[in-house]
Amino acid sequence: MTRSKRDAFNAVVVWALAEASEHMPLPVNLSFSDIPDDLRELLTEVASDEREQARLWKESVGFLEREHYITGKPSHRDPRRIEFVRLTEKALFVLDAVPPALGGETIGSKLKDVANEAGKETARAAVAETVGMMIGAAIRSLPGGG
Repeated sequence: MTRSKRDAFNAVVVWALAEASEHMPLPVNLSFSDIPDDLRELLTEVASDEREQARLWKESVGFLEREHYITGKPSHRDPRRIEFVRLTEKALFVLDAVPPALGGETIGSKLKDVANEAGKETARAAVAETVGMMIGAAIRSLPGGG
């Protein structure tokens, strides 16, 4: 089955949040050069060259910043690195959510379970499901989000 850029987005989001969560409360640096081999293979599969792969990575992590799941500062030395990354209150709320589908497990626990497998074809559905639950929990937390 051919994987898509959306699959790459989901895998990068899971990896970045798991990295930030693992180091909480300390900040972490996220770098394109530090991604796991499985995630690099996925990016290679969906993007033709390293420049496009780095752009996919940066845009996926940028989504987390724009949607206020993480804060960080772009590196002045390496455009493919974000420094001092921390989870926001919104991210902590979402990661601590317990959707009925997880049978008492938090989204954060599920995130950690799938993060190591995020780039693998076999984890595709679990990664997509985790990102979907995360976004759903964020929407439900908004006034009128239900």
